[in-house]
Amino acid sequence: MAGFEKINDQDIEGVSGGSGQGLYEGPWKTVLGLKTGYLALRTSPAYSEANEIGELYNGQEVQITGNASDNGYIWVWAPSLGKSGWVNASYLA
Repeated sequence: MAGFEKINDQDIEGVSGGSGQGLYEGPWKTVLGLKTGYLALRTSPAYSEANEIGELYNGQEVQITGNASDNGYIWVWAPSLGKSGWVNASYLA
């Protein structure tokens, strides 16, 4: 089709909101309040070992780059991991 260009799946997710990712560059937040363990970076806004893609620790910074879910997760960019994903917003200050 003339005038149309193919886009990849990642771009489609960003446009449709499927991943929570957007073009928004929000405030920087610090991971705080972890008594033990780590704050999981996740592929979906739900608690499950299967959706963990990274570990964040007290003092690490993330940037809010997308929407919040109904259950308290928010889409962030984690520069220490070089990844974006969902985290439990209760541990960000």
